[in-house]
Amino acid sequence: MATHADQKREAVYPAQPFTVYAFVDLDPATTYKFKIAACSEYTKQCGNWSAEVNGTTLDGVASPPKNLTVNCRYDNISSSSFISITWEHPEKPNGIIQRYNIQLNGVARFKNDMGRVDIDSFGPPSWSVKRNSTRYNQIPPNTNYTIRVHGVTRSRTPGKDAVGNCTAPVTVPDRDSMNMRSWRKIENQGKHLFKLYLPRISERNGPICCYRIYLVKLPPQKTVSDLPPPEEINVYSYHYVHSTPAGGAYIAETFDSDQLLTEVFLGDGESSSGDAMCNKCIGLRPKPAPPLLHLVPEVQTTVASNNVTSTVTTTTSATTSTSTSSASTSSSNSTIGNTFTASTTTASTAIVDTTTAVPAVNATEKTKRQKRDNSSVQKTSVDGPGEPSLSPHDGFLDETANYTGFIEVIVFGSHKDQFLPAYSSYFHPLYGGVEPLGVTAAEASTIKEVIVQLFIALILTLMFLFLALFLVYKYTKRAQEREEVITLRNSFRHLCRSLTGRHQLVAASPPDMPPVPKGDLLQAYLERHRDSDYGFQHEFELLPDRFTDRTTRASEAQENLFKNRYPDIKCYDQTRVRLTLLDGICGSDYINANFVLGYKERKKFICAQGPMENTVCDFWRMIWEQHLELILMLTNLEEYSKTKCAKYWPDKLFGEPKNFGDITVEHVKERTYSDYVVRELRMTRLGERDARTIVQYHFLVWKDFVAPEHPHAILRFIKRVNEAYSLEKGPILVHCSAGVGRTGTLVALDSLLQQLTEEGQVSIFNTVCDLRHQRNFLVQSLKQYIFIYRALMEMAQYGDTEISAPQLKTTVAKLRQRDSGKEKCKMEEDYDKISSVLEDRKSVSVGGGEENRSKNRSESVIPYDRNRVILTPVSGREHSTYINASFIEGYDNTESFIITQDPLEATITDFWRMISEQCISTIVMLSDLNEGPRKFLRYWPDEETDYGHIRVRYIHGESCPYYTRREFCVLNTKTDESGIVKQYQYHGWPTVEGEVPEVTRGLIELVDQTLTNDVETSGSLVVHCSYGSDRSSMFVALSILVQQLRIEKRVDIFTTTKKLRSQRQGMISTFAQYEFLHRAIVNYSDLHKLADDEPVS
Repeated sequence: MATHADQKREAVYPAQPFTVYAFVDLDPATTYKFKIAACSEYTKQCGNWSAEVNGTTLDGVASPPKNLTVNCRYDNISSSSFISITWEHPEKPNGIIQRYNIQLNGVARFKNDMGRVDIDSFGPPSWSVKRNSTRYNQIPPNTNYTIRVHGVTRSRTPGKDAVGNCTAPVTVPDRDSMNMRSWRKIENQGKHLFKLYLPRISERNGPICCYRIYLVKLPPQKTVSDLPPPEEINVYSYHYVHSTPAGGAYIAETFDSDQLLTEVFLGDGESSSGDAMCNKCIGLRPKPAPPLLHLVPEVQTTVASNNVTSTVTTTTSATTSTSTSSASTSSSNSTIGNTFTASTTTASTAIVDTTTAVPAVNATEKTKRQKRDNSSVQKTSVDGPGEPSLSPHDGFLDETANYTGFIEVIVFGSHKDQFLPAYSSYFHPLYGGVEPLGVTAAEASTIKEVIVQLFIALILTLMFLFLALFLVYKYTKRAQEREEVITLRNSFRHLCRSLTGRHQLVAASPPDMPPVPKGDLLQAYLERHRDSDYGFQHEFELLPDRFTDRTTRASEAQENLFKNRYPDIKCYDQTRVRLTLLDGICGSDYINANFVLGYKERKKFICAQGPMENTVCDFWRMIWEQHLELILMLTNLEEYSKTKCAKYWPDKLFGEPKNFGDITVEHVKERTYSDYVVRELRMTRLGERDARTIVQYHFLVWKDFVAPEHPHAILRFIKRVNEAYSLEKGPILVHCSAGVGRTGTLVALDSLLQQLTEEGQVSIFNTVCDLRHQRNFLVQSLKQYIFIYRALMEMAQYGDTEISAPQLKTTVAKLRQRDSGKEKCKMEEDYDKISSVLEDRKSVSVGGGEENRSKNRSESVIPYDRNRVILTPVSGREHSTYINASFIEGYDNTESFIITQDPLEATITDFWRMISEQCISTIVMLSDLNEGPRKFLRYWPDEETDYGHIRVRYIHGESCPYYTRREFCVLNTKTDESGIVKQYQYHGWPTVEGEVPEVTRGLIELVDQTLTNDVETSGSLVVHCSYGSDRSSMFVALSILVQQLRIEKRVDIFTTTKKLRSQRQGMISTFAQYEFLHRAIVNYSDLHKLADDEPVS
């Protein structure tokens, strides 16, 4: 008999040798009570029932989640779309829901940048969560999405789907696509015109209603930087702008999406005003009361009690005109803005003749500009009552003025009568006529005044300098070690630095320093490292900052100043990259980039600044004209919340080509490694048939002005680049943000590594001097200069320790061989090198303090302050933030692991606090219960226990061949946040202290299992053994090596071990552990048949 609640199932089963009976069609995940009674076939009577036995059925398939809610929204702060998804537990979970799987599909129909209707699909991305809500960020806008959600029980069988739909709101085009235009000046029948190249913008983000082209006549002595943002500039009529010296903005052309011209001529006296579609969204007006932005009036108005009278008075050099009419009080100018609403005010229309008459401006009538709200635009009538009409007027240009301009694109919003405007940045200025060659009398007078002022300032400056030099030279101290008088030049340098804290330009003839032999690099590094890097500081200050035979006129030219990211980073004229001159436009051949020669001039580099929004087109022009095939990018797009480089390649997610002027770039593929990304791009140029392939190597882990902590990453990066390089591929383009610090360091290392290989010596100081003679400030900071020494020192000491997958087995076998006459094999010698690695002293002040000493199992294994796990303080408990645990970097250089000691009785609560606060989902336990003298304690409950405010409930466990898997539910009772934690206890470790497993298979399977779980969840993976040292470090090292072998088809056991030892005490502390890593990774390669795979770049 089987019973559960009010259910009762009975069965009669004839006696057989095998007494087994199965109940079918039971409810899933339900505990039944079973009992048996024996019956006599003759008497038909049954005996007493047996004692009840409980049995629980397996989990089944969950029903669909209830009340699925899907919201597609747009975030104004991050300027991106996202989907918010919520649901409730299934009505019939049929078990314990372990997680929810979510799948997202999207489809969009739009007009692409070729004017054709295109269909784009998104997804299906899928992910899992353990809560009842989730959010997916960075989704494409203007897309219809279908979301499917189902629960997964312990049976791992997907449940039934709940399906929801939403549409991502329309938004404006990407800023990059808004700026993909160029213009130049041409001459036609004696008249000067502007020719604007206006590529069609993809309507992927939303359907475009209208394009509006604005021209801005710049006032004398004013530049683009003096203008307000395009969306805040006042707009006037063409006649007003050209009647006042103050200039201003006016509408020159309008086009709808269907009638767009790719080449527009401005200043030709002919205007296009679009058609019916464009007219729907072109009548945009500010609110009449209260106005968001009052306009500068062209018309003087006088208001009577009942009637409205408008008097227009115009004075020109030839004529005077007066007209009177009935008009509204609204201004006859307009302003571009992001928020407009329909006007409901009615008034009689004003008739103002502006053909020959230009109204005078009454300054007292101008009102203050107010800030605009960033919301949508509402449609108004094009010719509504009382609304002035700003029709486009592309009149002739003023040949004595500079012009700039911008583009407004108006997108149909998601709601009826809603429009969204977007604006390009300003065009680079062009002169309306022939470039002036002479100087006017007024300008000559101004120049004379400036010269006199400069002469007086120069005399005062010289007097101050002579006084300062005299005082500095008189009181300069002798050098501490060499007992030499510091020269006048160096004394003044130190004075300037102490006063301003900035690096001063120093022209000098640097000394010719002798090269350092390969065997002396370690000693040279140590000597310069003494006394807080005094030797490095002294040597770095001798580097020249400028040269008498180098000039920077092109960088300092007025038309090129805005093309420089940093005002002090300029191009030498003698080595700069010269672009093809565009239509004779002055400065169009300039880009902030220099040719730099490598070792023995075998390799040529182009060192450039990271492109800006206004120089991306020039950047791609340089790539095309110089026939470049390799790009090395050493910066992230943003660092320290500042933009370091504009994104000059298309997104991988959407796969749409991007236009940069007349060059189109397409994303082909990309591959991500531990510290760099390799992207393959394809570029084509308008009018050219051939397509070119560009490969970009993007190094991810190098911050500005500093140096990487470990040299092996950049050395490996240089090796990958050299494997891909050949002379046929032309120069290598290298850029960071400024194109001098990180860029110069990489070029210097590449040259010096070749010199080290060929000559057995390096001339570090002389090489950097030669590089600075080709581009200023290469190797910009002291830390970068020291890093070059350290990288070369480590290469000289350790060599290249990478092993490819096909050579792994044979190379490890050779490492085990002992050469004749030697006591140790090569593998033992490598381990000795690792043990003697020079590391800067790291502080352990928190873990080593008296108040935390009782929380450590061993005084020899204490976490470093820099990467220790810090717990949330507990009210009323002092020193409650400490636990003996360290964050450890994984393959991808993130804090993928936490290594900790086995919990003590007094630290079990802290252990579970760490699990909860760090969102841990996987624990790897490498100890056995009551193991030897270390007295390991069981830190989990049989059922449910509270550890402080952390409640831990045991769910279930299962035994596997090499380990036991347990599952817990961890609840933070303060925040009501819970999660499922899986614990893997490995049983294959020898009981003898210091021994390593003889068989590697068990640990390999455990690594595979935990890495699979880690992909599905977020947060670090916790590994613990007795002291949190030897066993834990072997597991973490093997995990990193497995990932490296999978992704790169290479391993570097030496470097992985060396880096691991720098992050926590006691890591890989014996040769037996080091040898085990070699044995395990070879077995892993054989098990997964990776030996035949070629390494990837």
